Amino acid sequence: LHPLPPLCAMTETRSFADYQKDKREREWKDKVQAKKESMGNADRVKRSTEFKQIGNEKFKSGNLHEAKDYYREAIVYVEDLVDARRKERNELLVPLYANLAQVYLRLGEHTPAER
Repeated sequence: LHPLPPLCAMTETRSFADYQKDKREREWKDKVQAKKESMGNADRVKRSTEFKQIGNEKFKSGNLHEAKDYYREAIVYVEDLVDARRKERNELLVPLYANLAQVYLRLGEHTPAER
């Protein structure tokens, strides 16, 4: 039998700030997911369109962090729409992803923009 490595070697070391950031991200995703699940497809398209427009306004006025939040949430609402709404989904997702990438680049966050 091989001895087990020390516990610290088995776990990833993260700072408290990284932990808090990951926790906020999980909580945000859970909140948005719950809102999305309470909506029908038409409402999701409507909300996504509204959030895209608000994100565009925030971007134009230089509020990049707020624009990022609106674009991200708009994407969540429509990324898994039913195939019957594929045209609407694609018409929203293409500019949303492009806009979000532009925000990431302007914020100097190149890794998310490359995805």
